[in-house]
Amino acid sequence: FLDCQEALKSLSGSYLASLPVFFTANVERTSSDHLQNVMSYTCRILPTDYTEKIIDALSLEGKKIVSLCESEIGQEASENDSSYLRIKSGFVLLKIASNIGHLSSKQKKFDLKRNEGFRSFQKAAQVLWSLLERHAVTLETMLKKIAPKEGAIPIAPQSILPYFPVVEAFAILSSFAKTDEGKVKNDPELDTNLSFVAFADKHSLLVNSFIRHDSSCLEENFKILLKHPRLIEFENKCSYFRSRINKGNDDHHHGSLRICVRRDCVFEDSFHQLRHRTAQEMHGRLNVQFQGEDGVDAGGLTREWYQVMSRAIFKEELALFTSGGNGITFQPNPNSMIQNEGVDHLQYFKFVGRFVAKALIDGQILDAYFTRSLYKHLLAQPLSYEDIEAVDPDYFKNLKWMLENDINGVLELNFTAETDYFDKKDTIELKPGGSKIAVTNDNKAEYVNLITKHRMTNAIEQQILAFLEGFWEIVPKDLLEMFNDNELELLISGLPDIDIFDLKANTEYVGYFSNSPVIRWFWEILTELNKEDKARLLQFCTGTSKVPLEGFKALQGVSGPQKFQIHKSYGASSLLPTAHTCFNQLDLVEYESKEKLKERLLLALHEGSEGFGFV
Repeated sequence: FLDCQEALKSLSGSYLASLPVFFTANVERTSSDHLQNVMSYTCRILPTDYTEKIIDALSLEGKKIVSLCESEIGQEASENDSSYLRIKSGFVLLKIASNIGHLSSKQKKFDLKRNEGFRSFQKAAQVLWSLLERHAVTLETMLKKIAPKEGAIPIAPQSILPYFPVVEAFAILSSFAKTDEGKVKNDPELDTNLSFVAFADKHSLLVNSFIRHDSSCLEENFKILLKHPRLIEFENKCSYFRSRINKGNDDHHHGSLRICVRRDCVFEDSFHQLRHRTAQEMHGRLNVQFQGEDGVDAGGLTREWYQVMSRAIFKEELALFTSGGNGITFQPNPNSMIQNEGVDHLQYFKFVGRFVAKALIDGQILDAYFTRSLYKHLLAQPLSYEDIEAVDPDYFKNLKWMLENDINGVLELNFTAETDYFDKKDTIELKPGGSKIAVTNDNKAEYVNLITKHRMTNAIEQQILAFLEGFWEIVPKDLLEMFNDNELELLISGLPDIDIFDLKANTEYVGYFSNSPVIRWFWEILTELNKEDKARLLQFCTGTSKVPLEGFKALQGVSGPQKFQIHKSYGASSLLPTAHTCFNQLDLVEYESKEKLKERLLLALHEGSEGFGFV
């Protein structure tokens, strides 16, 4: 062993001596670095001080490359100046940064943040990051000009790609600092020069154009962004999700999954033929035959099966789901045990979960829309009391009134809820001793959270758990963590084709006229939005991205047909637009400019919410 150590020490010395030549000769991106792997294993065997020597040498070389990189990109970039295309030091800088990261991750006892050489390297790099920040503004201007539509993210062109390794090196080195461990905004630790997350927040267009060029960077050098998913554009999230699914399929051989079903019993036949398949088998290629019908499945029959199945799971005779207040979205039926086909209703829910997950991994779009609360359960995200609006709009209005008004002496409630199983009523306590605890102004917020949690979670907990079990068997929970509930709906049900002219023709105004400046600006902005943001707007105003088959004239509200409405609201122009999904209603204050309206509207569409969690 001692001889082995001596040999490794000699190898280490040779590695250190050849660093400058090695890095100068390797100025192109490579998928693997065998010498890097050899040295990482060497460092695991040798004492920690040898790792420190190698990182000191890497850091010293890194400082030299930083200076070279500064001189290469120091000039102003412009569309007519191609000199910045000669940036080659970026690849060297990336190789050094990835080597340091690789070595430090393999040597658990080594604390990189305490290494003076590395800290000096980081400090020198801050000047480069400041220079990169200035160039990012110019680069994003160029990207906007080549974008197919305003707001769209183009793939980074060849003229910008030389900056990619520099940005990747920034991400790697920044990940070793505390600054990128916190939140994106309102975090004093981010007020330092070295924060890739803050850079990505400010220059989302540039960073996402690089991700569009190579989505695998989210698994490697940009993986820190997975902790801040709001900085990743939806299309890039989808590409990353697909790549992870495909990678898992490449690692395992999956056979064909053949089923033969009757069209009028498609749910039951599919259930019995697929229920005992393992999770691995469910990843196999589906081959569908409809009984009594000719046709070889070259993909078309499978697509048709998904569409027929996505309608069958909501059949009234199955009693598995009930529709929400808009009649379009569905959530588990608390009385689903009524179906008595000799099958445990929870097995049906598990199968539906597997079916939805199977559609995801197969890239199939489902004509199935669930309530917001069920999407949040799938993502293991907290619910808020506003989510009940999609389930029972009138009940939501009552709860909202409670929160906004004095209820002492007005309402006589306690911490209980009433259940109804086919006219058999029962009362349960929302918390221990709840029947003896009156609801007051002081505890009404707690009551609202508990009663809505009961309606959206506790009353259908077994159904939800069975659905989640089936879904997560096929699609691991961690693969969905980057999505929010609105994005998950779009991932499952696809981006809708929204006819803005049809929507405009079926819109009513309250407080505004069709020629009011704010209204004119609103429709102009809608024609400029990309497909994703149009879907977000539909979700924001109606609670779902589903477009009625008959067009927007058939849009449904809580009491039946209800056209899209824009109401004038009053207050400062800093207020965000608000919506009432049960009435398909959007409230807009009278903004002073189109730019202000667009900024406030997009912020409202992309903003998330927090609430109580699922236990």
